[in-house]
Amino acid sequence: MSSDDLDTLPGAQLTERLRALPFGDQLDRLEEALDAGTSPGELLVGTARLRDHEPLAVVVRRLAQRGLLAASQGILTQLLGELPEAGVHRVLRKLEREAVPADQLAGFAQAVAAAERALPLERLAVLCLMDRWLKNAAPDIQRALGEEACAAVRNALEGDALADLSDATLARVPGARV
Repeated sequence: MSSDDLDTLPGAQLTERLRALPFGDQLDRLEEALDAGTSPGELLVGTARLRDHEPLAVVVRRLAQRGLLAASQGILTQLLGELPEAGVHRVLRKLEREAVPADQLAGFAQAVAAAERALPLERLAVLCLMDRWLKNAAPDIQRALGEEACAAVRNALEGDALADLSDATLARVPGARV
């Protein structure tokens, strides 16, 4: 999803309302929007468009605390795949340090894993951030990603199809397994 794609998603009006506000006022408006039942997708996309990614990180945490984050895996996967490294780092750190329900953390971890599968090699730093977060927050998912990549390499070797492997798959092969 490119920034042009973001413009077609809900949240553009929210972004415009938040853009000129100081951080504290942004958080107040976001709390009001959550209380008013604004859709999680609109909140996520609206805050992802902001230059500062702290409001997005706060929205992710608040949605998780309210039990609304896991249902937004698709949009989270897209956003995590497009956010700059600093934005991904900010969001991951916010969930790393805050208590959120296990089912919400599991849903978010699935979104991180899906984003990691699709990241091109040019986003290696982001892939490393995601992999390290998964190692700490959802080690079973992180191990499964590594096993999935190893299985893909094994299948490619057996089928003489190494050229068909993506860089993203090769980047997920654990170093100890190489």
